[in-house]
Amino acid sequence: MHLVKQVEIPEDLPDLLTAEQEVELAKRIEAGLYAQFLLGEGGSRYTPAQLRLVAADGRAAFEHFVTANIRLSAWWARKRAAGMDFGALLTVEDLTSEGMLGIIRAVQKFDYTQGFKFSTYALYWVRLRQQRAITGATPAALSSADQERCRGMLAMRYQLETDLGRVPTDAELAAAMGVSVMGVVQMHSMMSRAVSLDAPLFEGGRDESSSLLDVVAGQDSGDRDDAHAMASQQLSDLLALLSDRERRVISDVFGLATGVPRSVNEVADEYRVPVVKVRDLVERAMVKLRGEQQVAA
Repeated sequence: MHLVKQVEIPEDLPDLLTAEQEVELAKRIEAGLYAQFLLGEGGSRYTPAQLRLVAADGRAAFEHFVTANIRLSAWWARKRAAGMDFGALLTVEDLTSEGMLGIIRAVQKFDYTQGFKFSTYALYWVRLRQQRAITGATPAALSSADQERCRGMLAMRYQLETDLGRVPTDAELAAAMGVSVMGVVQMHSMMSRAVSLDAPLFEGGRDESSSLLDVVAGQDSGDRDDAHAMASQQLSDLLALLSDRERRVISDVFGLATGVPRSVNEVADEYRVPVVKVRDLVERAMVKLRGEQQVAA
């Protein structure tokens, strides 16, 4: 189901759903998921054909729920884009696409029994996804060739996330692009003026901030200090998972202490070790952090 790739913003978007429609769709989705579960378990009093019909209806309801909320993602994308310069990497359509991933996540987690309006709940996820895209796509004097590479990586990440139903790992992204894992890490680094490890470390867990030091989305400018404080605490918790050597290298390569990223070569020269050793340390640290993600999920 390709709901996100190349999202365009039509002039005549459908209205958001009513509360009654949201509950009806959520119930159909729930029934579809249960039918899919029974198909796998066997022994149901319903025939497989009946269960497949209910499961298909649940998938249709899910798609309807998501596409009916394009307006919400498009509205917030326009709001964020107004008066802001994301260089050549992001357009309003890009932000809308990223926000639609938030809509998908919100539909997956929406609990209709709580009595909340979906749009109120979903806006958090839309803002979270769009803020991550903005943070990760702030170029630091990128050349045209580098901008094109980063655009390609963003497009591939959107596609893989839609196909897999989760954020792809750097290894999966690298394989799809035909580059090395280190090449993906370097592109992440290029796309930020300071820290840009665009790697979702807690997806599906208790704290769903989506990168190593993302600004916590869902915060207006007046709450930015609190957001940075929360992100800094999260970063401290993450770094505590690493060995002293891994922590020092990650801090140096991604500029966690200074705000100025450094190349792997520079860090290797400072520590007087082979470049490959620094690269191995970075990759090992990222594997460890993603291992924590899987435990949290």
